[in-house]
Amino acid sequence: MKKIAVILAFIGSNACYQVALARVDSIGIIDINKIKYILHKVEPKETLYAISKRYNTAAEIIKYANSVDTVLQVGVLLKVPKNPDSSYIKSIYKNLAKQQQKANANDVSKQNAEFEKIKNEYKGVLAEPNGDPVYYTAQKGDNLYKISKLVDGLNVDKLNAWNNISEKPIADGQRLIVGYKKGGKKINQPTTANTETKNKTEKDKKTTDGNPSERKINTPAENEIMKQIVCTWDDKGIINPYKKYALHRWLAYGTIVKITNNENDQHVFVKIVGKLPETDDNEAIDLKISRAAAEQIGVLDRRFRATISYGKN
Repeated sequence: MKKIAVILAFIGSNACYQVALARVDSIGIIDINKIKYILHKVEPKETLYAISKRYNTAAEIIKYANSVDTVLQVGVLLKVPKNPDSSYIKSIYKNLAKQQQKANANDVSKQNAEFEKIKNEYKGVLAEPNGDPVYYTAQKGDNLYKISKLVDGLNVDKLNAWNNISEKPIADGQRLIVGYKKGGKKINQPTTANTETKNKTEKDKKTTDGNPSERKINTPAENEIMKQIVCTWDDKGIINPYKKYALHRWLAYGTIVKITNNENDQHVFVKIVGKLPETDDNEAIDLKISRAAAEQIGVLDRRFRATISYGKN
C-alpha cells in the first residue's frame, strides 16, 4: 500500500508539473540563432503586462523582441525570450537605454533650438527700465536663470525686482517683465503655441460684476469636448514609458487628448493607443497614461483627477 501511495503521488506531481509546463510554455519553445523563445498565442483580453508576468519578464522585452505595439491582436504568436539572464536580454536593455539617451538628447537639442528662436524676438530689448515694458510668458521647464538669458545684461535679481517675485519657482503661463524698449513695436510674448493660447485666455476675461481680475477658464471651444475624470499612470510597462501615450475606455485609437492635472494645472497632449482593460486594477479609472506623460504634468499620486479635452468627431 505504501508503494502504491508513493507511485500515485509521483504520478500526480508529474501531471501537475506537465500542466504547469503547458501553461507556462503556451504552445512550445523554438530556437532562433541559438536563442530560446517561448511561443505564446495571444488570447482575448490579454495584455502585454499579463503575458510578461506569466513568463517572468518585462513587457518592453516582449515588445522589442516582436516589434509589436502596446495593443495586441488576438491570435498573434509572440516570441518570449526564455532565459531572462541571457546576453540577448541584456543587449535589449542596452539598446533600450541607448534609444532613451538619444531621445533625451533630441529633446534637449529641440528645446535649445526653440529657446534660441524665442531669444531672437528679444533683440534690441534693454535690461534697464527705460521705455515700455517687454513681457515673456513662462513655459513648462522655465526658470529665472534660463529666462534671464533672453536679454543681454538681464539677470535673476532684475527679474525678481521688476516682477515682485517672492519665490523663485515660476508657474507655466506666468507673464514676466524681461526688459524695456523705446517706441517701435511692443513685444508682449513670443509667437509660440503656448503664448497664443495665453493671448486667447486674456481676451476671454469675464466677470459678472465687472471685476477684470477674474477670468473665465477651462472653457472648451465649440468643436471641443471637455470632461473631468479620474486617471492613473502606468508603472508596469503596459504602455511605452518613453512615449506620451494613453489607454482610454471609449475614445478611438489615434485620438489626441489634452490632459490637465487639476493639482497644478500642468498639461500634456497624449495619443490614445488602445482600450483600457476591464480589470480590478482599473476599476473607477477612465484613463491610464504613460510614465513620460505623467512626469510631464507632475503627477504625484497613483490616482489623480484631471481635465481632458479632445475634438468632436
